[in-house]
Amino acid sequence: MPDLPNEIICHIVDLVDCLKTLWTLLTVSHRMSLFAIPSLYRDLSFDSRYSPSAGFRPLTHVNALEKLARTAKYNKNLLFTTSFTLFRFIAPQAKNERVESILPFLHNLRRLSIIMPFVDPETLKLVPRGAQLTHLVVQDTVYSQGFVRFLEDHPTLTNIEIDGYRISKPLTVPLSPTALPKLRSLSCPLGVASKFGRPSVTDLKIVNASRKDHYTVIPEELARELAVVFPSLRSVHFADPIHFQSAALLIGLLPEVVYLQLYEPSVRQDSLKTGSCSQHRV
Repeated sequence: MPDLPNEIICHIVDLVDCLKTLWTLLTVSHRMSLFAIPSLYRDLSFDSRYSPSAGFRPLTHVNALEKLARTAKYNKNLLFTTSFTLFRFIAPQAKNERVESILPFLHNLRRLSIIMPFVDPETLKLVPRGAQLTHLVVQDTVYSQGFVRFLEDHPTLTNIEIDGYRISKPLTVPLSPTALPKLRSLSCPLGVASKFGRPSVTDLKIVNASRKDHYTVIPEELARELAVVFPSLRSVHFADPIHFQSAALLIGLLPEVVYLQLYEPSVRQDSLKTGSCSQHRV
């Protein structure tokens, strides 16, 4: 091992896709550990859904998160981290505070995914402004001045996926029209979609459109507003039952759309296919 050139050692480490094996490489030699550490920290994921064994306890993820939070301030290896994922439902006690102890030190973060019942915008704002963030996935947050400021601090974002929003009252200052110039893909509830309208967006997914009713109607005024703020859409996906006629009105106002995906009950109410989707080229 001592005789191997660095290029070979680096290639060996790159070929390892098993976390357990990477940890083992730390004990092989000092040189090997120098190459293994960046790989271990590059993608930090606390998510038991992808546990390698059925007997793996969620508590392990909780303990690992707590340990990382305690040492984050002094852990220079976090500079290698480009992706951070937290799936909260494995650990109800995994509060925002632990995430808040880690985010300020992820200076090279590119992808951030936090699946918790609620993520405070003030927590998101802890991501260093210099981080070239490109992908953001959040289960639920509040559309507030703090959230707007966070987005404006990260003009490199290309993909945003947020399942639920609460609107702060009184209504906050809208997102600047010059913010998020690189945004390409957006997934969000119907009620806040227009707030993210950018000419750069080509893919739009409407989620959680239907809560109480069987299907959701898009008001004509909103449809026209969406058409104005999303002039470059080429793909539209309604993830929940949507009123077909109002969806058709919206699509008719979007001349660039070539791909449409509808939740099946939206297409024909007299022939429901529960849980399926219908895909169409326009």
